[in-house]
Amino acid sequence: MWCQPETGDAFKRLVRLRNTIFHCHWNVDDVRIYEEAKRERIGSR
Repeated sequence: MWCQPETGDAFKRLVRLRNTIFHCHWNVDDVRIYEEAKRERIGSR
């Protein structure tokens, strides 16, 4: 199923907002999260 370009843009904005909130209020280790996701193959199809 393909998404409309507007949907992709909305998700990008949502992710930016999420990242802003998380980084302002919590100490987030993005490298650790990325490595765990890569190791668990999260997001691969």
